[in-house]
Amino acid sequence: MALVYDVSRSILIYSHLLFFGTAISTVLWSDIHIMKGELDSVALKTVGRITTYLFMGLWITGLLITYMDTGFDPVVLAQKSKLLMKFTVVISLSINGLVLHYICFSILSDESLLSNSNAIILSICGALSTSHWLLAAFVGSATMLADFSYTALFIVYCGICLFILLTAMLISPKIQRQFNSHRSHRPQRHIDIELS
Repeated sequence: MALVYDVSRSILIYSHLLFFGTAISTVLWSDIHIMKGELDSVALKTVGRITTYLFMGLWITGLLITYMDTGFDPVVLAQKSKLLMKFTVVISLSINGLVLHYICFSILSDESLLSNSNAIILSICGALSTSHWLLAAFVGSATMLADFSYTALFIVYCGICLFILLTAMLISPKIQRQFNSHRSHRPQRHIDIELS
């Protein structure tokens, strides 16, 4: 029975890592091409669907691993500050993903010049997305975090988020200029993506 448990857990962890590696690669690839103005609305929707499927795979494998380790026992979960921190990051990533899908993709699909407010929205959501994918990887791999309380980790996390928000707002004018330059001075080179 122990062998079955170990094999099953190893398969889940391996699958989780594969989902994560593919997802973060897709996100970073799309970020680069979005900044270059190379993804049209069709490509954006395709990338969004791919990322959604991968994220669902991450949630499913992550919850299964958590169940195997804790049985979802509230007492056990309360003692695992690192795991709680990872769930905090992933929930934030999920919420930001909804904003990206329903708001940011519409802004990106619009061919008109980018306004100040839309540039701020894109900058903040993009910065939160990329940083949270990287933060999720760090929290998942940094075993030392288990030595800190969830309260301490959450305070540091809030500080990191504040820094990300301020930085995103500071760079939003540059984002606006770059997007408007692509949209007004040269035709876009679109990348076709097919999802079978």
